Amino acid sequence: MGARDSELPDLGAIDRGLKDFQRRTAAAVFHRLYEQARSTHRFLVADEVGLGKTLIARSVIARTLHHLWDEVNRIDIVYICSNTDIARQNIKRLNVLGDEGKTLPTRITLLPIMLRDLNKNRINFISFTPGTSFDLKSHLGVAQERMLLYWLLKDIWHFSGTAPMNVFQGRAQTKLFRNGLKAFPENHRIDRTLAKEFRQTVRKHMREEKANGEWTLRERFDWLCQEYRRSDSRITREVRLERSIFVGKLRSLLAETCVRMLEPDLVILDEFQRFKHLLSGEDDASMLARKLFEYSDDLTAVRVLLLSATPYKMYTLSDESEQEDHYRDFIDTLDFLFRDKRKVEKFADLLREYRYELLRFNDQSPEQLECIKSDIQKALRRVMARTERLAVTDDRAGMLTQVEPKDVELLADDILAYVELQSIARELDMPNTIEYWKSSSYLLNFMEDYKLKRSFHDALDDGGKAEVVTRALSKVQHLLLSWNDVENYEVLDPRNARLRGLIKQVIDTKMWQLLWLPPSFPYYELDGPFRNRTHSQITKRLIFSSWRVVPKVVSTILSYEAERQSVKSFEPDALNTEDERERRGHTLLLRISVSKDRPTGMPVLAMMYPSISLTRRYDPLNLARKYGEGDSLTLKQLQGIIREDISKGLEAVAMPTDESRVDEQWYWAAPILLDRHHYPKATKEWFGQDDIEDQWAGEDGSGDDAWYEHVDRARRLLNGEPTLGRPPDCRCSLIR
Repeated sequence: MGARDSELPDLGAIDRGLKDFQRRTAAAVFHRLYEQARSTHRFLVADEVGLGKTLIARSVIARTLHHLWDEVNRIDIVYICSNTDIARQNIKRLNVLGDEGKTLPTRITLLPIMLRDLNKNRINFISFTPGTSFDLKSHLGVAQERMLLYWLLKDIWHFSGTAPMNVFQGRAQTKLFRNGLKAFPENHRIDRTLAKEFRQTVRKHMREEKANGEWTLRERFDWLCQEYRRSDSRITREVRLERSIFVGKLRSLLAETCVRMLEPDLVILDEFQRFKHLLSGEDDASMLARKLFEYSDDLTAVRVLLLSATPYKMYTLSDESEQEDHYRDFIDTLDFLFRDKRKVEKFADLLREYRYELLRFNDQSPEQLECIKSDIQKALRRVMARTERLAVTDDRAGMLTQVEPKDVELLADDILAYVELQSIARELDMPNTIEYWKSSSYLLNFMEDYKLKRSFHDALDDGGKAEVVTRALSKVQHLLLSWNDVENYEVLDPRNARLRGLIKQVIDTKMWQLLWLPPSFPYYELDGPFRNRTHSQITKRLIFSSWRVVPKVVSTILSYEAERQSVKSFEPDALNTEDERERRGHTLLLRISVSKDRPTGMPVLAMMYPSISLTRRYDPLNLARKYGEGDSLTLKQLQGIIREDISKGLEAVAMPTDESRVDEQWYWAAPILLDRHHYPKATKEWFGQDDIEDQWAGEDGSGDDAWYEHVDRARRLLNGEPTLGRPPDCRCSLIR
């Protein structure tokens, strides 16, 4: 089939939107993946943070579509990253066909009901996350997956009755799950070929279980059906766990089948270091992922593009944890890219030669070092490209402006803390600790898996050294946190010049009062902390450090000080003890819980409810355009406009009420009833989803039983349950 301009992206238009280095990188990647006589099949773009790796990938996708158009009947672009929301967002950015491109963010286990759609499309864009598509054991997944498994297994085992439904129900509401289960074959067409493959996969797995003397899947299922004949409230925790393991195993087997049926042409792994175990691990999830990465058929073989700003760390100090073997990570990455053990071994030999040559280098013999360096560069350029910010501009300024740090003040106590730390290190026969001290503070309190901290603990367990170290500790006055100060919410000395400056910039300026950054162009006059002129000029801060202890120290000290100032502002005599924190927690925390068989967190659920009415009808920009008359509205004016419209909406809500009593349930019911009034179809569809509890709670149904009861109560409100009393005071008070 010949390519038609209307069906393929405009390469020129896409490349015109790129910077020169991005365009060159995209061309080099495509050349290595497809055009070279011995293409690599796998390539890594390791450009520095913020240099547009997604834009480069977009250009590679466009080139790939043009290249494969006449070779394959269906082109599948698979995008994998560690976060579902990011995957959903980026797959749309990578879709070079715009609205014409078929974007299918999904779980790989739902392929049986998607394969028909995939086959209808010439080009498909599909996104996955490892947690929902590969690492599936011991997880129930979402309701739609369990419904699919129910019907796939029913075709194999021919079961009947309510017990199998109960096994696959999970935490979904019973009536909705069974209605969804009944309607599933009508709403979703299961691909017959994939169903047949799954049947063979299950039977093969059961033969292996039987040969190993294990319970087979069918025996586990029969046992679970026996247990789930009783009411759900009588099911023990152990049985629920066995059910999760059983469903998780089925999801894993289904994923294995789906990987075989998927026909990926280009797989993009974004920030792959977050799931790098999938590239070289030996567990089931890794083996499953590699089947996707190694797919090939008679026409073509899959290409894999890796994206990561920090795939490995080139320099490791001796004091860093043995768990961070960055050299090993680098070699493992090359092992995946080269796909040839001999090439990897040869490259490792080159690195060793380069190191030895550096050690014996002198002005008289640079040729050998240059030769080895050239060989290393040639090997790496076959499988990876990296652009650093310094190289982007002609003056090698890297689009950066050097700004001298403000508020960085070194105090005498900081230096005394170093002296005390070094005295302890000397007793432990450890090297100079000045690099630690320059980057962080209170190191003995916050360090975990460092040689210094391990040696410190070993010394305390050693009878010979314990007395010496204890004596040294008794003399320190600046090295350790004072627990008495912490419990009394006293101000903590940062004991570090950089940390002191950071506290001045983000804590002392009251930035902790802001839930989000103030808008640079507000739609109405800001109020409260957002009105602060200093706050209107703030921006995000990105802190880099090679020491793992630094994020812990920075987050702890800054969070403590923000909490201290916040708590002290409404309770000047507050203490930071366990009992006091628990007392405040009961008052301040938002809780989803059940008391006396009744959901008690419905107002909290209302705060989490994605109300269509509040989103669409009260967009501040639209209201400012409609009512501002050229001037900015004040927050009070904006609230008055919204209050009046909500009051009218609530008056129009068709809801039977018991006027004999005041009912505070209106505080959580109002947004849902407004949606039913203004957007009845969308509201009904949203609450009618089979797995709304799982989707609302997060991936893999992470909500607890109380959450499901709250969602069910909100759903029943749409059916007139319960009958509400009259609103408190007046309905306009509901939006205070």
